[in-house]
Amino acid sequence: MNETGTAPNQDLAGSQQSQAFLSPKIVGIAVFVFAMVFAFFTNHAWEDFYITYRTSVNLATGKGFVFTPGQHIHAYTSVLNTIVPAFFRFIVGEGKDQLVLWLYRIVSAGSLAVACSIVYAQLRQMKFGNLTLLATMVIFGLEAKLIDYTINGQEVAFMVLFLSLSAMVLVGNIKRPALVLGLAWAGAMYTRPDAFIYCAAIAISVFIFPAASSRKRIELLKIFAIATGCVVILYLPWALWAWSYYGSPVPHTITAKGLGLPTGLRGQLERHLYIMRNVQTIPLSQACKSVYMPAVFFYGGWPKQLTWAFAGLAYIASFYWLIPFANPKARAFSFATLICLYYLNYVPTVAASWYYPNAGVFTSLAIGFILFDLKRSTDCIISHNPEQSLIRTLKLIRTAIPAIIILAILAVTCMVAIQIRIQQRLIEDGVRTKIGLWLKDNAKSPNDTVFLECLGYIGYFSNLKMYDFPGLCSPEVVEARKRVGNDWGNLIQDLKPDWLVLRVKEIGGLNSNHPGLLESQYTVAKRIDVLKEVEAQPFIPGRDYLYFDIGFTIFKRKANE
Repeated sequence: MNETGTAPNQDLAGSQQSQAFLSPKIVGIAVFVFAMVFAFFTNHAWEDFYITYRTSVNLATGKGFVFTPGQHIHAYTSVLNTIVPAFFRFIVGEGKDQLVLWLYRIVSAGSLAVACSIVYAQLRQMKFGNLTLLATMVIFGLEAKLIDYTINGQEVAFMVLFLSLSAMVLVGNIKRPALVLGLAWAGAMYTRPDAFIYCAAIAISVFIFPAASSRKRIELLKIFAIATGCVVILYLPWALWAWSYYGSPVPHTITAKGLGLPTGLRGQLERHLYIMRNVQTIPLSQACKSVYMPAVFFYGGWPKQLTWAFAGLAYIASFYWLIPFANPKARAFSFATLICLYYLNYVPTVAASWYYPNAGVFTSLAIGFILFDLKRSTDCIISHNPEQSLIRTLKLIRTAIPAIIILAILAVTCMVAIQIRIQQRLIEDGVRTKIGLWLKDNAKSPNDTVFLECLGYIGYFSNLKMYDFPGLCSPEVVEARKRVGNDWGNLIQDLKPDWLVLRVKEIGGLNSNHPGLLESQYTVAKRIDVLKEVEAQPFIPGRDYLYFDIGFTIFKRKANE
């Protein structure tokens, strides 16, 4: 038996199969084309892209690495997601935002394609059968959230590339593993500040199951030490510069989201235990549901059977490491999945939907190796049992499971493309962009202040001073929350913004908690609503998501208030 658990004659057969299958280059091209077709079909730009892009534009035009010129606030989370668009904006010039976005999409889709090529090449060397390899690559590279967040302006594709490279360095056959691992980890840190959690997850998992890498633990420690040194050399200069420029190495987005949470080890532990006891009835349920379901499935409109089927896949991937005779690579990726999903389920105040493709790197590889184990086990049973009915049943099972996974993933991705295409046209372009442009045209000056929650489109297209909740770009909101709490009515009375942009539910909450506040201090200036347009659409997968942002009311502060 070799390290992946296949006998020599199976290795030969697997090698022949692999040679007859697609090349890594073809796989990369196919993934790139798939992502770009998704982009052309949907033209989706995520709300948060325009938060970072406003900072990108200011950087490119010499106004500082800031959201609001003159105010040094670290109002972005991903360095790469801000610097790369800034570079394109600097190159193409003013008035070509769509070109900048498309260039960024090309780079992101290219990053995802490279990640898939690397993973495919390594798995092919490990003698994966054709169907198992195809299922692994579909779930790894064509999942709905991953494709959408690759082309809609988020940093996901970079993170997937660096995490994939980290994983393949540790379990595959890549030259100079310590240096490559260090570069991958540093790249991940430039992509997201919590990247060290995912990097540590795979490192810890491979260390616990060293057979996954065919290295001794002492050798792994040496590799980890060199890689960590590379991260310090490459990332520390940025951290020090950010500290000097912004006054803190911690992004203001993290400060705003974490305001009010318990501090200290005891406080964090008590919060953690409370969440585990009271928030999740079934452990890891939210994280396991979220790995492969569409980004906003929790709004409704998706079959519950699909939700629990995908959750079941993630649960299997999370706990497969408990099987002592399983493939060591499967056990390592399974344990890494458990660490990542535990983190996403219990640690952040809100685990945003674009966080899950990061964990999905390890989840998908775990599932791939589980399918590999399934084929290996059925081959072993078939070779020792000549009963034809049993052989037919086993072959059907090992063919049906990966085939169903392929069809389910591709079907959901196609459905999400339809949903997002309509959402982009009616909500993002038809509501939020219009609100931003209307505010720009009707504000007295660029210093007018706007209180709202959805900061991206409206903040970018209005280019006004934003008082967003929870204060991602606004230290004024964070300070006000320290003074008066999180109640919106109290915040509005404290901050006295010139404009309010509110959803119907937000207006209802204010009227209920602070009767007369809106009527006494503000007048209705504009309503933008696309309810009729949404209801006129005969087919929208996950329709309920569109109702959340279906309409807004713009309030203007009265002159005497």
